[in-house]
Formats: sequence, C-alpha cells, structure tokens
Amino acid sequence: GPKVQPSEKGLPPCPSCGQWSMQKDEIRNELFCGACGTTS
Repeated sequence: GPKVQPSEKGLPPCPSCGQWSMQKDEIRNELFCGACGTTS
C-alpha cells in the first residue's frame, strides 16, 4: 500500500480506519488521515 507517515505527536488514531496516521493541516486547521483520507 501507499507509505503513510505515523500520526503527528499527540494526535489520536483515525476514527474511521483506526490507523495511527492522522496529520494536521495547518492551512485549513483540521486533521486528516494519511491512510484513508478522512478529515476531522
């Protein structure tokens, strides 16, 4: 599969797919999952 960065420090696992790949989007000020693309 695609290579995914681990969650940034302090971020929870993705609520949708459960992967520890949540990233912070500073521009939109939201979190997104690098694995499945869910935003929160």
